[in-house]
Amino acid sequence: MEPTRRTGCAIMALRRAAHLNRYAAVPSRRPDHSKLRAMTYFADTDSRHFGDAARRAVPPRWRSFFLLLAAVLLVGLLAGFARTFFLRGFFDVPPLPMYLYGHGAVLTSWFVLVFIQASLVSARRLDVHRRLGVAGAVIAALVVLISPLVVVRSNTAFGGLGD
Repeated sequence: MEPTRRTGCAIMALRRAAHLNRYAAVPSRRPDHSKLRAMTYFADTDSRHFGDAARRAVPPRWRSFFLLLAAVLLVGLLAGFARTFFLRGFFDVPPLPMYLYGHGAVLTSWFVLVFIQASLVSARRLDVHRRLGVAGAVIAALVVLISPLVVVRSNTAFGGLGD
């Protein structure tokens, strides 16, 4: 194994150990991490490798898996709602209430954000991925606010339960 990989693994292990030590209830039950400290001391300590230790935490095959999964979900959304929402001007479909346009826009932006986030992780741009997480929190709040409205309005529009 190359020295830089060892450094990244040791750094991640030390970060986990620090997290465990911070929240340990009984000091005597804390694990001994002297071997990890020694590994880090004798490993390659070039400073450029400390910042990308988290990048190596997810193997490349999983990064491509999540990107593929996000792409499949986005394509499924676009194909499934193309006729009734995205391309409705080209088809003869009944009009939609305004709250369904809002619901469609919010949830489409959610799926687009999931794809963008997976793309950023796959490209190892974790700095941009983290900054874009704020937009994800805003969109998630909008999903939580608009979804009950859609459920209640759709329930009354289609005759209620059991009809």
